[in-house]
Amino acid sequence: MQYAPRRMATILAVVALMGQSLLLSASAAEKEDVYGIWATSGTMIEVGPAPDGGLSARIIALKNPLWREKDGVGVVGEPKTDLHNPDASQHQRPFIGLEMLSDYAFRKGKWQGKLYLPSNGSTWTSSAQVKKGVLQIRGYVGVPMLGKTQKFQPLASCNENILRMLRQAEMTGTPCDDALRASE
Repeated sequence: MQYAPRRMATILAVVALMGQSLLLSASAAEKEDVYGIWATSGTMIEVGPAPDGGLSARIIALKNPLWREKDGVGVVGEPKTDLHNPDASQHQRPFIGLEMLSDYAFRKGKWQGKLYLPSNGSTWTSSAQVKKGVLQIRGYVGVPMLGKTQKFQPLASCNENILRMLRQAEMTGTPCDDALRASE
């Protein structure tokens, strides 16, 4: 009977380690859920690990990659550049390839950091996570409740906006190749 408490302690320790392992696995999975190519109706981004261990999100395609008259800025017909950036030395930086995230770290089950919006040159506090297969990036100034969430569909959804951006960017080797061929 002396050994029963030891056996129970061992069992409890094993159960605790298993639970901790499951939590770490779930956390690692959530951390990497955001990796991939995602799109809104007008922007396609590639999300992955940043060299500093944070998160990277680069613009890789746009529905309208060239300046249009209705944009009110830029040279019509020229590729969009970072004209709204408060740092004038960045104004010639192309939208395509532009890094949108900085100071991102995985905390409390989601990515958190700063989001740069080249469309207006503003930087917001933000968070990113995948919910029900959709990447949600929430940007805000001050209080998250007063922010805005942008939803990105995975590239594999191959919707018409995604196909249009893939065509314009001349991207191949994606899960949408068959859909692109079928829509030609």
